[in-house]
Amino acid sequence: MKIPLSPMEKVRATAKFLDVRVNRRPVTVSLEVTKRCNARCDFCDYWKITDRDEMTDFTDVVKRFDPLIVVFTGGEPMLRRDLVPIVQSIKGIPGFRYLTLLTHGGFLSEQKIVELVAAGINQINISMNYPDQRQDKERGIPGLFEKLERTVPKLVKEGYNVFTFASILMVDNMHDAEPLIRLAHSWGINIAFSGYNDMKNGNQAHFVTEEKMQEFRSVCARIIQLKRELNNVITSDYFFQTLPEFYLKRDLPGCKAGKVMIHVSPKGMVQPCAELPAVSHYRDFVPKDYPGPNCGKCFDACRSEPQAPLTLRRLGGGNRGGDGALSGHLSTRTSARPATRVGLATARCRGREPGFARAASASVVDSDEAGAFAFLLSGVPGVGSRLLVQCSASRSRWRSPQGAVSGEPDGRQPRQATWHRDR
Repeated sequence: MKIPLSPMEKVRATAKFLDVRVNRRPVTVSLEVTKRCNARCDFCDYWKITDRDEMTDFTDVVKRFDPLIVVFTGGEPMLRRDLVPIVQSIKGIPGFRYLTLLTHGGFLSEQKIVELVAAGINQINISMNYPDQRQDKERGIPGLFEKLERTVPKLVKEGYNVFTFASILMVDNMHDAEPLIRLAHSWGINIAFSGYNDMKNGNQAHFVTEEKMQEFRSVCARIIQLKRELNNVITSDYFFQTLPEFYLKRDLPGCKAGKVMIHVSPKGMVQPCAELPAVSHYRDFVPKDYPGPNCGKCFDACRSEPQAPLTLRRLGGGNRGGDGALSGHLSTRTSARPATRVGLATARCRGREPGFARAASASVVDSDEAGAFAFLLSGVPGVGSRLLVQCSASRSRWRSPQGAVSGEPDGRQPRQATWHRDR
Protein backbone atom coordinates (compact mmCIF):
# COMPACT_ATOMS: atom_id res chain seq x y z
CA MET A 1 0.00 0.00 0.00
CA LYS A 2 1.49 3.33 -1.05
CA ILE A 3 0.39 6.48 0.79
CA PRO A 4 2.27 9.41 -0.86
CA LEU A 5 0.20 11.86 -2.87
CA SER A 6 -0.67 11.15 -6.46
CA PRO A 7 0.52 13.56 -9.20
CA MET A 8 -2.95 15.12 -9.37
CA GLU A 9 -3.07 15.54 -5.59
CA LYS A 10 0.28 17.31 -5.71
CA VAL A 11 -1.04 19.71 -8.33
CA ARG A 12 -4.11 20.32 -6.18
CA ALA A 13 -1.91 20.88 -3.11
CA THR A 14 0.12 23.48 -4.96
CA ALA A 15 -2.98 25.26 -6.22
CA LYS A 16 -4.50 25.17 -2.73
CA PHE A 17 -1.39 26.72 -1.20
CA LEU A 18 -1.46 29.60 -3.67
CA ASP A 19 -5.19 30.09 -3.06
CA VAL A 20 -4.70 30.13 0.70
CA ARG A 21 -1.93 32.73 0.56
CA VAL A 22 -3.63 34.97 -2.02
CA ASN A 23 -6.79 35.04 0.10
CA ARG A 24 -4.83 35.43 3.35
CA ARG A 25 -6.23 32.34 5.03
CA PRO A 26 -4.24 30.17 7.45
CA VAL A 27 -2.18 27.47 5.80
CA THR A 28 -2.71 25.24 8.83
CA VAL A 29 -5.61 24.80 11.20
CA SER A 30 -4.92 22.64 14.25
CA LEU A 31 -8.06 21.04 15.64
CA GLU A 32 -7.57 20.33 19.33
CA VAL A 33 -10.23 17.63 19.50
CA THR A 34 -9.64 17.10 23.23
CA LYS A 35 -7.51 18.49 26.04
CA ARG A 36 -7.52 15.16 27.85
CA CYS A 37 -4.30 13.15 27.91
CA ASN A 38 -3.19 9.94 29.58
CA ALA A 39 0.53 10.81 29.47
CA ARG A 40 2.34 12.40 32.42
CA CYS A 41 4.92 14.68 30.82
CA ASP A 42 6.51 17.04 33.35
CA PHE A 43 6.43 19.97 30.91
CA CYS A 44 2.65 19.85 30.39
CA ASP A 45 -0.36 19.82 32.72
CA TYR A 46 -2.96 18.65 30.21
CA TRP A 47 -3.20 15.30 31.98
CA LYS A 48 -4.89 17.13 34.87
CA ILE A 49 -7.79 18.23 32.65
CA THR A 50 -10.96 16.13 32.91
CA ASP A 51 -13.39 18.30 30.91
CA ARG A 52 -15.24 16.14 28.37
CA ASP A 53 -17.47 18.81 26.85
CA GLU A 54 -16.04 18.76 23.33
CA MET A 55 -17.31 19.56 19.87
CA THR A 56 -18.21 16.49 17.88
CA ASP A 57 -18.49 18.21 14.49
CA PHE A 58 -15.51 20.27 13.28
CA THR A 59 -16.56 20.49 9.64
CA ASP A 60 -17.84 24.05 9.95
CA VAL A 61 -14.45 25.15 11.31
CA VAL A 62 -12.62 23.68 8.34
CA LYS A 63 -15.15 25.03 5.82
CA ARG A 64 -14.82 28.51 7.28
CA PHE A 65 -11.02 28.72 7.17
CA ASP A 66 -10.45 26.29 4.26
CA PRO A 67 -6.74 25.61 5.04
CA LEU A 68 -4.21 23.52 3.16
CA ILE A 69 -3.36 21.47 6.25
CA VAL A 70 -5.56 20.21 9.07
CA VAL A 71 -3.88 18.84 12.20
CA PHE A 72 -5.74 16.65 14.67
CA THR A 73 -4.15 17.27 18.04
CA GLY A 74 -4.81 17.36 21.77
CA GLY A 75 -4.25 16.49 24.57
CA GLU A 76 -4.07 13.01 23.14
CA PRO A 77 -6.46 13.01 20.16
CA MET A 78 -6.74 9.24 20.12
CA LEU A 79 -8.63 9.38 23.42
CA ARG A 80 -11.58 10.46 21.27
CA ARG A 81 -13.52 7.31 20.49
CA ASP A 82 -15.04 9.07 17.51
CA LEU A 83 -11.72 10.25 16.04
CA VAL A 84 -12.05 8.14 12.88
CA PRO A 85 -15.52 9.54 12.05
CA ILE A 86 -14.23 13.05 12.75
CA VAL A 87 -11.37 12.50 10.30
CA GLN A 88 -13.79 11.07 7.72
CA SER A 89 -16.06 14.11 8.04
CA ILE A 90 -13.16 16.49 7.37
CA LYS A 91 -11.84 14.41 4.49
CA GLY A 92 -15.31 14.43 2.97
CA ILE A 93 -15.40 18.23 2.62
CA PRO A 94 -14.94 19.18 -1.05
CA GLY A 95 -11.49 20.48 -1.98
CA PHE A 96 -7.94 19.42 -1.22
CA ARG A 97 -6.46 19.38 2.27
CA TYR A 98 -3.66 17.45 3.91
CA LEU A 99 -4.58 15.71 7.18
CA THR A 100 -2.08 15.14 9.98
CA LEU A 101 -2.43 13.41 13.35
CA LEU A 102 -0.18 14.28 16.32
CA THR A 103 0.04 11.61 18.99
CA HIS A 104 2.27 10.05 21.63
CA GLY A 105 1.56 6.76 19.85
CA GLY A 106 0.30 4.76 22.80
CA PHE A 107 -2.94 3.88 21.01
CA LEU A 108 -1.41 3.18 17.59
CA SER A 109 -2.39 -0.43 17.06
CA GLU A 110 -2.06 -1.88 13.56
CA GLN A 111 -5.84 -1.86 13.16
CA LYS A 112 -6.18 1.75 14.28
CA ILE A 113 -3.45 2.90 11.88
CA VAL A 114 -5.21 1.17 8.99
CA GLU A 115 -8.53 2.77 10.00
CA LEU A 116 -7.04 6.25 10.29
CA VAL A 117 -5.30 6.07 6.91
CA ALA A 118 -8.47 4.71 5.29
CA ALA A 119 -10.39 7.63 6.85
CA GLY A 120 -8.04 10.13 5.21
CA ILE A 121 -4.99 10.69 7.44
CA ASN A 122 -1.93 11.53 5.32
CA GLN A 123 0.66 11.81 8.08
CA ILE A 124 1.06 10.55 11.65
CA ASN A 125 3.54 12.49 13.80
CA ILE A 126 4.71 10.53 16.82
CA SER A 127 6.22 12.43 19.74
CA MET A 128 9.60 10.79 20.39
CA ASN A 129 12.31 12.34 22.52
CA TYR A 130 14.33 9.23 23.34
CA PRO A 131 15.43 6.25 21.22
CA ASP A 132 14.70 3.65 23.88
CA GLN A 133 12.61 2.82 26.98
CA ARG A 134 13.37 6.25 28.47
CA GLN A 135 10.46 7.36 26.29
CA ASP A 136 8.17 5.34 28.56
CA LYS A 137 9.42 7.15 31.65
CA GLU A 138 9.15 10.61 30.12
CA ARG A 139 5.57 10.03 29.00
CA GLY A 140 4.56 7.96 32.01
CA ILE A 141 3.31 5.18 29.73
CA PRO A 142 4.89 1.74 30.41
CA GLY A 143 5.64 -0.28 27.28
CA LEU A 144 5.22 2.70 24.93
CA PHE A 145 8.55 2.41 23.13
CA GLU A 146 8.29 -1.34 22.74
CA LYS A 147 4.82 -1.00 21.22
CA LEU A 148 5.99 1.61 18.70
CA GLU A 149 9.09 -0.44 17.86
CA ARG A 150 6.89 -3.44 17.20
CA THR A 151 4.22 -1.63 15.19
CA VAL A 152 5.66 1.24 13.14
CA PRO A 153 8.47 -0.53 11.22
CA LYS A 154 6.08 -3.37 10.37
CA LEU A 155 3.45 -1.02 8.94
CA VAL A 156 6.12 0.92 7.01
CA LYS A 157 7.24 -2.31 5.36
CA GLU A 158 3.63 -2.93 4.40
CA GLY A 159 3.56 0.42 2.61
CA TYR A 160 2.12 2.76 5.22
CA ASN A 161 4.65 5.53 4.65
CA VAL A 162 2.88 8.03 6.87
CA PHE A 163 5.03 8.27 10.00
CA THR A 164 7.34 11.01 11.27
CA PHE A 165 9.07 11.35 14.64
CA ALA A 166 8.38 14.70 16.31
CA SER A 167 11.18 15.46 18.75
CA ILE A 168 11.96 18.29 21.14
CA LEU A 169 15.66 19.15 21.10
CA MET A 170 16.52 20.15 24.68
CA VAL A 171 19.28 19.83 27.24
CA ASP A 172 18.09 16.41 28.45
CA ASN A 173 18.23 14.65 25.10
CA MET A 174 20.66 16.65 22.96
CA HIS A 175 23.07 13.70 22.85
CA ASP A 176 20.20 11.42 21.87
CA ALA A 177 19.52 13.44 18.72
CA GLU A 178 21.80 11.35 16.52
CA PRO A 179 20.51 8.02 17.90
CA LEU A 180 16.95 9.26 17.30
CA ILE A 181 17.77 10.21 13.71
CA ARG A 182 19.37 6.84 13.10
CA LEU A 183 16.46 5.02 14.74
CA ALA A 184 14.00 6.83 12.48
CA HIS A 185 16.16 5.95 9.49
CA SER A 186 16.23 2.29 10.49
CA TRP A 187 12.43 2.30 10.73
CA GLY A 188 12.19 3.93 7.31
CA ILE A 189 10.66 7.19 8.50
CA ASN A 190 11.48 10.90 8.83
CA ILE A 191 12.15 12.99 11.91
CA ALA A 192 11.37 16.64 12.67
CA PHE A 193 12.73 18.70 15.57
CA SER A 194 11.25 21.50 17.63
CA GLY A 195 12.52 23.70 20.46
CA TYR A 196 11.52 23.48 24.10
CA ASN A 197 9.48 26.15 25.85
CA ASP A 198 8.01 26.54 29.31
CA MET A 199 4.68 28.06 28.26
CA LYS A 200 2.65 25.00 29.29
CA ASN A 201 3.43 24.97 33.00
CA GLY A 202 6.53 27.08 33.65
CA ASN A 203 8.99 24.17 33.86
CA GLN A 204 12.39 25.63 32.89
CA ALA A 205 14.42 22.53 33.68
CA HIS A 206 14.74 21.44 30.03
CA PHE A 207 16.18 24.66 28.57
CA VAL A 208 19.78 24.56 27.33
CA THR A 209 21.82 26.83 29.62
CA GLU A 210 24.66 29.14 28.65
CA GLU A 211 27.15 26.73 30.25
CA LYS A 212 26.02 23.98 27.87
CA MET A 213 25.69 26.17 24.80
CA GLN A 214 28.97 25.32 23.06
CA GLU A 215 28.20 21.64 23.47
CA PHE A 216 24.69 22.21 22.15
CA ARG A 217 25.92 24.12 19.09
CA SER A 218 28.11 21.14 18.24
CA VAL A 219 25.08 18.87 18.44
CA CYS A 220 23.15 21.15 16.08
CA ALA A 221 26.05 21.20 13.62
CA ARG A 222 26.20 17.40 13.73
CA ILE A 223 22.48 17.14 12.97
CA ILE A 224 22.97 19.29 9.87
CA GLN A 225 25.67 16.86 8.77
CA LEU A 226 23.35 13.90 9.37
CA LYS A 227 20.70 15.55 7.22
CA ARG A 228 23.05 15.24 4.26
CA GLU A 229 24.10 11.74 5.20
CA LEU A 230 20.74 10.08 5.94
CA ASN A 231 18.28 12.44 4.24
CA ASN A 232 15.49 11.85 6.73
CA VAL A 233 15.69 15.04 8.86
CA ILE A 234 12.99 17.34 7.52
CA THR A 235 13.72 20.39 9.70
CA SER A 236 15.53 23.32 8.06
CA ASP A 237 19.19 24.23 8.66
CA TYR A 238 17.88 27.61 9.82
CA PHE A 239 16.19 25.97 12.81
CA PHE A 240 19.39 24.34 14.06
CA GLN A 241 21.39 27.50 13.44
CA THR A 242 18.91 29.68 15.34
CA LEU A 243 17.73 27.46 18.20
CA PRO A 244 20.88 28.16 20.30
CA GLU A 245 20.12 31.89 20.06
CA PHE A 246 16.58 31.27 21.29
CA TYR A 247 17.82 29.28 24.28
CA LEU A 248 20.22 32.10 25.15
CA LYS A 249 17.64 34.89 24.85
CA ARG A 250 14.43 32.95 25.61
CA ASP A 251 12.68 35.38 23.30
CA LEU A 252 12.77 35.74 19.49
CA PRO A 253 9.91 37.98 18.27
CA GLY A 254 8.28 37.64 14.89
CA CYS A 255 5.99 34.61 15.14
CA LYS A 256 3.16 34.53 12.55
CA ALA A 257 0.72 32.66 14.82
CA GLY A 258 -2.86 33.62 14.11
CA LYS A 259 -2.03 34.34 10.47
CA VAL A 260 -0.07 31.44 9.02
CA MET A 261 -1.61 28.96 11.45
CA ILE A 262 -4.39 28.91 14.01
CA HIS A 263 -5.40 26.57 16.81
CA VAL A 264 -9.06 25.73 17.54
CA SER A 265 -9.95 24.39 21.00
CA PRO A 266 -12.42 21.57 21.74
CA LYS A 267 -15.05 24.25 22.40
CA GLY A 268 -14.44 26.10 19.13
CA MET A 269 -12.30 28.95 20.47
CA VAL A 270 -9.51 30.26 18.25
CA GLN A 271 -6.03 30.61 19.71
CA PRO A 272 -3.12 31.99 17.67
CA CYS A 273 -1.27 28.84 18.75
CA ALA A 274 -1.70 26.14 21.38
CA GLU A 275 0.37 28.11 23.90
CA LEU A 276 -1.50 31.43 23.73
CA PRO A 277 -4.94 32.43 25.10
CA ALA A 278 -8.07 32.32 22.95
CA VAL A 279 -8.94 35.50 21.07
CA SER A 280 -12.48 34.70 19.86
CA HIS A 281 -14.89 31.98 18.79
CA TYR A 282 -14.09 30.54 15.37
CA ARG A 283 -17.30 32.00 13.91
CA ASP A 284 -16.08 35.49 14.78
CA PHE A 285 -12.40 35.19 13.89
CA VAL A 286 -11.13 36.88 10.71
CA PRO A 287 -7.47 35.92 10.15
CA LYS A 288 -6.61 38.72 7.72
CA ASP A 289 -7.76 41.28 10.31
CA TYR A 290 -5.87 39.74 13.21
CA PRO A 291 -2.76 41.82 14.06
CA GLY A 292 -0.92 38.88 15.56
CA PRO A 293 0.73 38.50 18.97
CA ASN A 294 4.29 38.95 17.64
CA CYS A 295 5.23 36.50 20.37
CA GLY A 296 8.76 35.19 20.75
CA LYS A 297 8.47 32.86 23.73
CA CYS A 298 8.92 29.65 21.80
CA PHE A 299 10.91 28.38 18.85
CA ASP A 300 8.71 25.51 17.78
CA ALA A 301 8.95 24.22 14.25
CA CYS A 302 5.58 25.74 13.38
CA ARG A 303 7.06 29.22 13.64
CA SER A 304 10.68 28.54 12.72
CA GLU A 305 10.05 26.80 9.39
CA PRO A 306 7.92 29.57 7.81
CA GLN A 307 10.61 32.05 8.86
CA ALA A 308 13.46 30.02 7.39
CA PRO A 309 15.13 31.77 4.41
CA LEU A 310 14.14 30.59 0.96
CA THR A 311 17.38 29.02 -0.29
CA LEU A 312 18.26 26.89 -3.29
CA ARG A 313 18.83 24.00 -0.93
CA ARG A 314 15.29 24.32 0.43
CA LEU A 315 13.81 24.52 -3.05
CA GLY A 316 15.79 21.42 -3.96
CA GLY A 317 14.55 19.61 -0.86
CA GLY A 318 13.87 16.44 -2.77
CA ASN A 319 17.51 15.95 -3.64
CA ARG A 320 19.67 13.93 -1.33
CA GLY A 321 20.83 16.14 1.49
CA GLY A 322 18.26 18.80 0.64
CA ASP A 323 16.73 21.11 3.20
CA GLY A 324 13.08 20.42 2.61
CA ALA A 325 10.68 22.07 4.96
CA LEU A 326 7.22 21.03 3.94
CA SER A 327 9.07 17.92 3.63
CA GLY A 328 7.37 16.79 6.71
CA HIS A 329 4.01 16.90 5.06
CA LEU A 330 3.26 16.24 1.50
CA SER A 331 5.55 13.32 0.72
CA THR A 332 7.74 10.77 2.36
CA ARG A 333 11.50 10.96 2.14
CA THR A 334 14.28 8.74 3.47
CA SER A 335 17.50 7.42 2.03
CA ALA A 336 15.57 4.36 0.92
CA ARG A 337 12.69 6.29 -0.63
CA PRO A 338 13.21 9.40 -2.74
CA ALA A 339 10.99 12.32 -1.83
CA THR A 340 7.69 12.76 -3.54
CA ARG A 341 7.43 16.30 -4.86
CA VAL A 342 4.51 18.62 -4.54
CA GLY A 343 4.07 18.46 -8.25
CA LEU A 344 3.57 21.38 -10.55
CA ALA A 345 5.27 24.15 -8.59
CA THR A 346 8.29 22.02 -7.78
CA ALA A 347 8.73 20.83 -11.34
CA ARG A 348 8.52 24.38 -12.61
CA CYS A 349 11.06 25.58 -10.09
CA ARG A 350 13.52 22.95 -11.21
CA GLY A 351 14.12 24.70 -14.49
CA ARG A 352 11.24 23.99 -16.82
CA GLU A 353 9.25 27.13 -16.14
CA PRO A 354 11.11 29.19 -13.55
CA GLY A 355 8.88 32.16 -14.26
CA PHE A 356 5.98 30.34 -12.61
CA ALA A 357 7.80 30.06 -9.31
CA ARG A 358 9.06 33.65 -9.48
CA ALA A 359 5.59 34.97 -10.21
CA ALA A 360 4.00 32.85 -7.51
CA SER A 361 6.50 33.81 -4.85
CA ALA A 362 6.34 37.46 -5.82
CA SER A 363 2.56 37.69 -5.73
CA VAL A 364 1.76 35.33 -2.87
CA VAL A 365 4.59 35.27 -0.40
CA ASP A 366 6.14 38.12 1.54
CA SER A 367 9.67 37.85 2.92
CA ASP A 368 8.50 36.32 6.20
CA GLU A 369 6.43 33.71 4.41
CA ALA A 370 9.05 32.57 1.92
CA GLY A 371 9.82 29.62 4.13
CA ALA A 372 6.21 28.50 4.04
CA PHE A 373 6.31 28.53 0.24
CA ALA A 374 9.51 26.50 0.37
CA PHE A 375 7.64 23.95 2.42
CA LEU A 376 5.33 23.40 -0.48
CA LEU A 377 8.06 23.32 -3.10
CA SER A 378 10.37 20.93 -1.35
CA GLY A 379 8.63 17.60 -1.18
CA VAL A 380 7.11 16.50 2.07
CA PRO A 381 6.97 13.42 4.20
CA GLY A 382 4.05 12.27 6.03
CA VAL A 383 3.41 20.57 10.23
CA GLY A 384 4.28 19.62 11.20
CA SER A 385 6.55 21.43 12.22
CA ARG A 386 5.43 21.28 10.51
CA LEU A 387 3.95 20.07 9.04
CA LEU A 388 2.85 19.89 10.87
CA VAL A 389 6.20 18.71 11.59
CA GLN A 390 6.17 19.00 15.05
CA CYS A 391 5.35 20.94 17.96
CA SER A 392 4.14 17.62 18.71
CA ALA A 393 6.88 16.65 20.98
CA SER A 394 5.98 19.05 23.71
CA ARG A 395 2.45 17.80 23.82
CA SER A 396 2.04 15.56 20.88
CA ARG A 397 1.13 18.29 18.56
CA TRP A 398 2.81 19.36 15.41
CA ARG A 399 2.02 22.64 13.90
CA SER A 400 2.69 23.52 10.44
CA PRO A 401 3.72 26.82 9.02
CA GLN A 402 0.70 28.05 7.25
CA GLY A 403 -2.94 29.96 7.37
CA ALA A 404 -8.08 31.52 7.19
CA VAL A 405 -10.92 33.40 5.69
CA SER A 406 -12.97 36.45 6.38
CA GLY A 407 -16.68 35.80 6.66
CA GLU A 408 -18.58 32.69 5.65
CA PRO A 409 -18.30 31.29 2.12
CA ASP A 410 -21.18 32.38 -0.12
CA GLY A 411 -22.60 34.44 2.73
CA ARG A 412 -23.93 31.33 4.48
CA GLN A 413 -24.44 31.38 8.21
CA PRO A 414 -22.29 28.95 10.20
CA ARG A 415 -24.03 25.83 11.39
CA GLN A 416 -24.64 25.36 15.06
CA ALA A 417 -21.75 23.46 16.62
CA THR A 418 -22.70 20.13 18.16
CA TRP A 419 -21.32 18.93 21.45
CA HIS A 420 -21.10 15.71 23.41
CA ARG A 421 -19.64 14.17 26.49
CA ASP A 422 -17.20 11.45 25.48
CA ARG A 423 -17.61 8.41 27.65
